[in-house]
Amino acid sequence: RQLISDVPVCTLLSGGLDSSALTAIAANYYRDTGKGVLHTYSLDYRENEKYFQPNAFQPDSDGPWIRRMVEFLGTQHHQIVIDTPELVEALREAVLAKDYPGMADIDSSLYLFCREIKKGATVALSGEAADEIFGGYPWFYREEALTAETFPWALTLNERIGILSRDIIDWIRPEQYVRERYRQALSEVPHLAGEDGKKRRLRELSYLNITRFMQTLLDRKDRMSMAVGLEVRVPYCDHRLVEY
Repeated sequence: RQLISDVPVCTLLSGGLDSSALTAIAANYYRDTGKGVLHTYSLDYRENEKYFQPNAFQPDSDGPWIRRMVEFLGTQHHQIVIDTPELVEALREAVLAKDYPGMADIDSSLYLFCREIKKGATVALSGEAADEIFGGYPWFYREEALTAETFPWALTLNERIGILSRDIIDWIRPEQYVRERYRQALSEVPHLAGEDGKKRRLRELSYLNITRFMQTLLDRKDRMSMAVGLEVRVPYCDHRLVEY
């Protein structure tokens, strides 16, 4: 359904499970319908292979997995490499595209990525939101997130507050604000009768991710891509899949 377009569609390929599955479906569709070779795009940072450090959110470098998928599916791949000075220079454009405070270099990297893709494509498929819908983030199974009395992505709130002046802290009262928003969010969760503690908590995390975190990332992707005239589609967000 989301591959229907008046212009060729490309995919954003990180080598992870979500984008690889979408790319495989798209590549097979293109081959079966005689539409030619699917174009895929990935982003990397200069000398990333040299300085990459594994972490909970990214245990491996993307490169080897991207190459494996490209070879397996036979796509026409485009690797876009950016350097730190480019990220800094694009911060202003990213803030203007966002129209309000955002995620700094995480926004500017996506802005630069979309700007380069736009040179060769108009519509792209992204695996965005699969981690929220299918529980792919580490906080779905890490004990400190499961037992925390706050949003799982806000575990370092004190570190973030630490960069604010005392006047700002007294004015916006961030800890109270986050606590109230968290309680409000939990009150919305549609629990099932008889759920035990673990299942109940996982349902809460799933709901919080889909209704809060996912919307933040979708807004970011939409604004950064449309700022350069690139339409990015997110098939995992199809309402039939989310409802299921």
